[in-house]
Amino acid sequence: MKIENWGKTQYRKKTDELWFKILIALHPYCENCGQQATQVHHFFPRGRYSILRHNLANGISLCMGCHLKHHTGDPTIEKNILDKRGDDWYDELLQETKKFNKTDLAHYKKIYQELLKVYEKLFTPHPLQLKR
Repeated sequence: MKIENWGKTQYRKKTDELWFKILIALHPYCENCGQQATQVHHFFPRGRYSILRHNLANGISLCMGCHLKHHTGDPTIEKNILDKRGDDWYDELLQETKKFNKTDLAHYKKIYQELLKVYEKLFTPHPLQLKR
């Protein structure tokens, strides 16, 4: 299906995929234990805080083990992330949660395009890197 024909659900799913790929590229190791990251956790849950669903600062790269520990009630994961990222990071995200967010097709198109630019910067080689 061509991008012009995507609906809200397709944009949301593709935007989720971009968000994940970007965060794994930026933070390839678990932010809790240092192992290879295979998952990205929303610090502020995406279901409750849709405005932060695709916010890169809200993504926490984790290995499967740490992600599972967190979702089975281990409070040390969240504490470790807060200790590493700091109060300013938390406070900035907390302020974002108070903003209104209309998650319609236009919203997902906008966010997709913004993340696509970040993705292309990360994965498009610089012209000087191509000359060898």
